[in-house]
Amino acid sequence: MQVTQLNFEDKTTALDKITENNILDNFIILQSSASECVLVSLLAARAQKIKELKTLHPFVDEGVLLSKLVAYCSKEAHSCVEKAAMIAFTKLRILDPDENLSLRGTTLSQVRITRFCHFKAP
Repeated sequence: MQVTQLNFEDKTTALDKITENNILDNFIILQSSASECVLVSLLAARAQKIKELKTLHPFVDEGVLLSKLVAYCSKEAHSCVEKAAMIAFTKLRILDPDENLSLRGTTLSQVRITRFCHFKAP
């Protein structure tokens, strides 16, 4: 299970492309568990999004930008996702899965559209 999770995280964070391009020649990226991998992935995504938002809103404090970030997961997600969100100071919204216990893109899209309608830019 952990190997499958690590392979999934590797593909979703594009680490496979980074290592293929020899960008990280002198570094070894290794997580000891899937829980650690989830935390590292969340921290990397948070840093990337803050950097992106900082270019759009250069005079807004990073703490304000951080308060606008929300991570989403299914009720079926492992408890390490909640722990990672707490460690990363990121709000976590837990969504209901469908009848097949899967979190579908349509569910996520509906939640994001609803949230975006109430979003106020910093």
